[in-house]
Amino acid sequence: VVAILLGVIIVFLLGRASEIGDVLPHMKYYGIVATGILVGFLILFILLQKRRSWALKFFSPLLLILPKRASLRYEDMVNAFLDGFQSLNKGSNLALVIILSIPLWSIGVVVNYLLIAAFGIKLPLYGYFFLIIAQTLGVLIPPPGFIGTYHLATRTGLILLGVQEAKAQSLAIVTHASFFIPLVVVGLIYWWASGLSLKAITKQDSIELNP
Repeated sequence: VVAILLGVIIVFLLGRASEIGDVLPHMKYYGIVATGILVGFLILFILLQKRRSWALKFFSPLLLILPKRASLRYEDMVNAFLDGFQSLNKGSNLALVIILSIPLWSIGVVVNYLLIAAFGIKLPLYGYFFLIIAQTLGVLIPPPGFIGTYHLATRTGLILLGVQEAKAQSLAIVTHASFFIPLVVVGLIYWWASGLSLKAITKQDSIELNP
């Protein structure tokens, strides 16, 4: 993500931003700030992965204000999150993640391109990459279903790219639905195929929290 953002910034710094509006030359400053945020998160995650005790201390103020049941759940989530970084300690795993990231983000760019084209809007190539970055920043703090933050980030990114506010808002709703609805449908199919139920999961959570 940081690499994509740096590429977009370089394009703006070369002066090509003026192609689609006077507002865009200012976007390089937003991009630099966003890069700082993303790099900061990356450094923080690496430090937390190397020093797990730091991670628990970092999140402890939040855990203290939560009910005991929720506190235990979030502590497990923090540990699981840090466990996920362990696999990247192996060079081959890290290389595989980087290689797979290229088609993954490319798919996101293509989806944005097709949806924006369906609205009769055309952006320069780097505009689609910029929108991906805006959407990524919008889900750093994930509410349920990314509702709200994703829409705000997408709408803001499109407006900065010169899209009218009404179309930007509509596009934000459509792009969110394009990935959220299929995920929910596939999730429900697997839920049914696996024979799961809310009652069984609630019971399992109770057993785990009260050994």
